[in-house]
Amino acid sequence: MKSEKTMRSRKPESFFRPVRLAILLLFLSATTGLAFADEQEGVTIITGTPGPDIITVTITDVIDAQADINTEVSEKVEASATGVDSLEGNDTITVNAPLTSGAAANALLLLTPEKKTEAIATGVGITAGDGEDSVDNNLSITVIGSSLSAYGSSLQFEQPSPTGNDTGQNDKKEIDASVSSTTETTGVITGDGVDTIENDGLMTVNGLATSGGAAGDLTATIRESSTMKTTSTSEVSATGIQAGGDSDTIINDGGSLTTATATSGALSVSLVAPGETTPSSDKKANIKTESNATAKATVTGIHGDENETESNMGDSSPFGLNGLRVTYEKSMITVSGDDTIINNALQSGNATATSGAGAGSISNKVNGSVQTEANSEAEA
Repeated sequence: MKSEKTMRSRKPESFFRPVRLAILLLFLSATTGLAFADEQEGVTIITGTPGPDIITVTITDVIDAQADINTEVSEKVEASATGVDSLEGNDTITVNAPLTSGAAANALLLLTPEKKTEAIATGVGITAGDGEDSVDNNLSITVIGSSLSAYGSSLQFEQPSPTGNDTGQNDKKEIDASVSSTTETTGVITGDGVDTIENDGLMTVNGLATSGGAAGDLTATIRESSTMKTTSTSEVSATGIQAGGDSDTIINDGGSLTTATATSGALSVSLVAPGETTPSSDKKANIKTESNATAKATVTGIHGDENETESNMGDSSPFGLNGLRVTYEKSMITVSGDDTIINNALQSGNATATSGAGAGSISNKVNGSVQTEANSEAEA
């Protein structure tokens, strides 16, 4: 079941209305019969057409795209905010006003998880699709993106017990109560085609992704041999200027501050395996838990196409180690591809990734075995 509501802004250069997009994608939970929704919230202030466009933003125009979405159930939520999107075609974009874009996606679980929970946030200042585009920005661009996916309270999951010889009620052998957060923020981005990008304004691009943590734990009652996944994953990238394929020209005379922070906390899990079943059974339970945490953060000042040729890297060594808790930090500016890039301003970037994983308490009251896997990875 899908519902969609879209408003498209008119094209005159001095009149803009936000474009908001809300989509609900329903799915049926096989274990409970309940319907939950995957949700999207998108806001675009100025939208072009698939053909050639000339978009001019004057100092009197307000370009402030803000999108946020929240959930308390296990689902995928996505928030995206874009200041100017010319779509495909040979477009000319001139921005003479401050531009702000903010996207926030939050999944703070207060109900029993039925599947993996995902929070995705995407923030973009100016974007031009495929075609030969010209982008000229003269004032500041601020892009902020944040995603959160975690247990908001103490939760409980109980695997149903079979009735009589009906094993069909208990055929779910993999239980996924994982959480993940993904954030991507970009100041200016163009698609394939011979593009020209000129920037004279200060560009501030911040991305934050947080998953897991100690806000709550999960108590799971497992009656059959099963795999219990409670992984915690966060990934974030922050980019100042990104050009697509072909030979592009980028001239940057404005400073750039890019920050990416990814934090992946451990999920606490308590396993309970009852000693008695109905009907009684001598079958041994083999329970496997996966409680891994992964965090990845990436920052880039100016990036051409996919073929990297030069990079300027700062401190790339881990500076914090504490048991399974790993913190990694790196600053990098990348120049790449068959592009002409002229940078006359300071590019400052910092990426920090922190992860920590640990198995929750396990109570095993049946004749069987429990295998626990707990890893922590951080990459910046």
